[in-house]
Amino acid sequence: MPGLFGFFLKEPNDVNMNKSLLKQMAEKLQHKENYIIDTFIDSKVGLGRVSLGIFNKTSQPVSYKECLLYMDGHVDNLAELKSLLQHKTNSDLSDEELILHLFLLYKTDLPQLLKGIFNIIIYNSNESKLYIFCDRYAVLPLYFTLTSKGFYFAPEIKALMCIPELDKTLNKQALINFLTAGLFVGEETLFEKISLFPYGTQFIIDLKLNIKKLKYWEYPLNFNYNLSKITPSLIEEGTEKLKYAVQKYFIKDPNLKIGVTLSGGLDSRTICAFGSKIHPEIHCFHIKLKSKEAKIAHNICKKLGLKWRQIEFKQIDWNDILQIGSYLSDSHLVFSQFWLMGIIPYIKNLELALDGAVIDVLLKPLFVVFTALNEGIFNYQHAFKIILKKYYPLPSDYFRLFLSPSYWSKSKFFVENVIEHFKKFPTDDLGALSQYFYFTTRGRRFVWSLPLLNRNFVEVGFPGFDYDMFDFGTSLPINLRMEANLYRKILLINFPELKDIPWAKTGLPLTKYQSPLSKLKNKIKSYNYYIEKLTRYKFSFQREDWGYRFAHDLKFRQPLLNILLDKRTFNRGHVKEKNIRQLIEYQQKGKAPFSLIERLATIEIFYRMFID
Repeated sequence: MPGLFGFFLKEPNDVNMNKSLLKQMAEKLQHKENYIIDTFIDSKVGLGRVSLGIFNKTSQPVSYKECLLYMDGHVDNLAELKSLLQHKTNSDLSDEELILHLFLLYKTDLPQLLKGIFNIIIYNSNESKLYIFCDRYAVLPLYFTLTSKGFYFAPEIKALMCIPELDKTLNKQALINFLTAGLFVGEETLFEKISLFPYGTQFIIDLKLNIKKLKYWEYPLNFNYNLSKITPSLIEEGTEKLKYAVQKYFIKDPNLKIGVTLSGGLDSRTICAFGSKIHPEIHCFHIKLKSKEAKIAHNICKKLGLKWRQIEFKQIDWNDILQIGSYLSDSHLVFSQFWLMGIIPYIKNLELALDGAVIDVLLKPLFVVFTALNEGIFNYQHAFKIILKKYYPLPSDYFRLFLSPSYWSKSKFFVENVIEHFKKFPTDDLGALSQYFYFTTRGRRFVWSLPLLNRNFVEVGFPGFDYDMFDFGTSLPINLRMEANLYRKILLINFPELKDIPWAKTGLPLTKYQSPLSKLKNKIKSYNYYIEKLTRYKFSFQREDWGYRFAHDLKFRQPLLNILLDKRTFNRGHVKEKNIRQLIEYQQKGKAPFSLIERLATIEIFYRMFID
C-alpha cells in the first residue's frame, strides 16, 4: 500500500547496508510498476515514500534548513495555514514545503493546526530526532516496531519482515480476539512487538530511541445535549458540512477521474449527489448481490446523470480476490472484507475512489446506543457489555469447543478484552463510549480497512473524516439520529429529485417511515439467514453470502479446505485436527457460522506468510 516507510537507528551504520534494507522494504510495498518511490538515506536514518502520484505530487523529501519531510495523504486547510505564514516567508510554496515551514514555527503544536487525512514524518538532523504524526483518526495505516537497534515503520507489516533483528513473537491475545470476533482491539497486531500507530498522536524519537508520545486529540466524551430538535439552521449547517466534505475532493483537481461504489443506502448516494453538482463525470460501480438494491442504485445513478457499471457477484473470481486480499492485508482481515476488491478490474483507469464509511455513524443511530435505549438499559458499562455480546453473539463456551485450552485459558475473549481495554476512556456517556468503540476498533480495524485495500490501485477519499463534518456529526445526540431524521431532511431539501427513490434499508422513499408492522416484517426477514444455515440452504432466500458459496461452490470451498485440512494447520497449537473437521462438518450442516471458517483460514495464511 502507498505510504511512508523507513527506520531511525540508535548507532550509525554502513550507508550501503542501510540502502539495501530500505530497498528491500520498498520492494515489499511496490505492488504496481507505476508506483513512485522517493528515498533518503544516511548512516542513521532511512526514509521513504511509496506513492500513486495523485496526492502530494511534489518530489520528496522536502527540505528546509536542518529538516526534511515526507508526507502521505492530503491536508485540506491550506489557505488557513498559508495565512499563518504571512510576511514570514515567501508564499510560493508547495503543500509539503508549507507544512515544513510551519513545523519550524510551531514544532509539536503543528498537528493541531492541520486538517485532513495524512501521515507525516520530519527528520531534524541538528537535533537528531524523528517526528512522526498522523491525522486525528490515523486513517492511513502505519505499523511500527522498536528493537534494540532502531525504530522501524511501514504501511504494511510485510515490509517490517526485512528487519534482521525483528522479534516475531505471536500475540496470543490478538489471535484470540481475531478468532472470536474477526477483528483486533485498538492498535494490536498478531505480533506482540508490532503495533499500529495510535490515533491523534505524535511520536518524538531521540538518539537513544526514547519515544515521547504526545496525545494531541481525543474522541468526544459527550454529545451536545443542548441540541434537542431539528431546526432549519441545523439542517443548513449539516448541509454545508456535508457539501464541503464531499466537494473538496472534486475541487482539489477538477480533472481527476473519480469513482464511487454506489449502493442503495444513503451514504454513497450523498457523495454522488453533492459531487454531481460540480463533477458530472462520476463513475458509479455496484456489485450486484440483491436485485432490489441494484435497481435502487441504478435509479440513483440515472437520476443524477452519472456513469453506471454493474458487476455481477457470480462473475467475480473470488479465489483470486482471496489470494490478493490476504497478501495486501497481511492476512489481518477476514475474507468477507475483500468483496469490494471485485471492482478492481474496472477502476484501473480511475484516480480516486470515494467511500461513504463513517457518514452513517455520524448521522444515523449507533448500534450500541439504539439497542440500549430500546431495552431500557441505563448502567452504561453493563449496557456496553450486553450490546457487544449481541453484536458478537457467539459465546465463549462455543469457542472453547474448537480452540486449544493452551490458547484460551490465559486469554480474555473479545468482549471481555474490549471492556477491559475501554476502561481508560473516561466517560459515563454510553453514546460517546459506543462511538469510541466504533472508531478505534470496529471502524478502524474492520470497516474502513476494506476500501483502504483498494488504495493499492487508486487513491481513496473519505468525506466522513472531514474534521468539521466529523465534529458536527459526533455532537448530535441520539434523538436527532433516530431513523436518520436529520440526514433525510438534508437530502430531501437539497436533492428533491431523489425523494421517490427508496432507501434499501426500509424499502421506502425517504419521505416515508416504516410502520410498526413494516418493522416487524423486516425483523422476521432478518431470521432468514438462520433458517438457511439450519437447513443447509435447502430453503434459500436468494442470499448469496460467503456461507452460501462455501456450501454450494466447490471451486470456492476447495481452496479453504486445502488450507484448513493441511497438517501445518493442525500443528499450530491453537486448534486441533478433530476440532477443525468438526467445525467444517457443523458448518456444512448449518450449525456453525462461516465466520469461524474464514478466521481460522486467515490465521493459517498469516502463519505461512510470516512465521514459516
